[in-house]
Amino acid sequence: MNKPIHHSDISAILNCLQQGEDLLLITILSREGSTPRPPGTSMLISSAGKQSGTIGGGQVEARAVLAAREAMKKGESLILHFDSEPDQGKSPDMMCGGSLDVLLEYMPAAPYYLQLWQNALNFYKKNKAIYMCMPLPGDTHTKNSQRFFLNEDGKLYGSCSGLEVDGLWKTVQQLQQAGVVNEQGVALMVLPCTVPAVLNIFGAGHVAGELAPLAVHLGFEVSVLDDRQEYLDQEAFQDTQRLLLPTFQNCFQSLQTDESSYLVIMTRGHQHDQEVLAQALRTSAGFIGMMGSRRKRDTLFQSLLEKGYLAEELQKVSCPVGLDIGADTPAEIAVSIMAQIIQHRFQKKDVR
Repeated sequence: MNKPIHHSDISAILNCLQQGEDLLLITILSREGSTPRPPGTSMLISSAGKQSGTIGGGQVEARAVLAAREAMKKGESLILHFDSEPDQGKSPDMMCGGSLDVLLEYMPAAPYYLQLWQNALNFYKKNKAIYMCMPLPGDTHTKNSQRFFLNEDGKLYGSCSGLEVDGLWKTVQQLQQAGVVNEQGVALMVLPCTVPAVLNIFGAGHVAGELAPLAVHLGFEVSVLDDRQEYLDQEAFQDTQRLLLPTFQNCFQSLQTDESSYLVIMTRGHQHDQEVLAQALRTSAGFIGMMGSRRKRDTLFQSLLEKGYLAEELQKVSCPVGLDIGADTPAEIAVSIMAQIIQHRFQKKDVR
């Protein structure tokens, strides 16, 4: 499963282009056998020497980066192939027994790309999905390939090189993950860029201070809610949406929750936890977790049952939240919580 593009990734690309830096995006097109990263995984190289992301490290990445720098100097795009078979006595590219095709996509600091990525960022800020399309260079190097995208309504942004948009839209809608398609005689890498999962953290204590930046780093859109401004002002929450509450009652009024929403409850007291949990159970959130002991869980659950909540509803709650990895410190607990959330997200996609 490919990770959704985070708005910070798009912002990084836009920032480089706005600074007049040409870019080379390295994207895994396809793989066979055992490889470290799936199709759609990308990394960024800029003409100013900036580098972000990874396609798996090792010899493959090192060779791809060297080739990318050369391609950027020439202003061209090309496809590289790496495999685990020795080539004329040379060492194999990969030790894990797989093979990769990698796109090196040249992207100059031109108005076309500035506008394209600004439009993409605008859609992400509105929680709208898009389908990125990258025409692939043929057997010879080309300077003319330009990526474009379709929004979730099938509207074209950018130039699609003469392709019939309606036909392409029918094709890309069927994709659940990144892959190469042949449409109207043109080979395209299509990356469905889904809306990032949302994590709402209730309580801005020590564990939240470790959990929030970790979740942001993993590509989640994070909101932290508390009734204490001084706690929300912590540097740990600088990349999150901070919501100051008058009380924890009616704390979902400013939130939109759906199946892609993850809720983690870790307020400073049992009463506040119960208030938030009672409201959370009335939402369509895909994951509800609460920090605390089993004894606390049983006490709160019994109280909610007496208030008319159903046992089936309470079964949706993960408490104690987090995988059992022996976590003790706030940082370790944060890791265990994100591990469970990632596991839940993978299992949900795998069912589809």
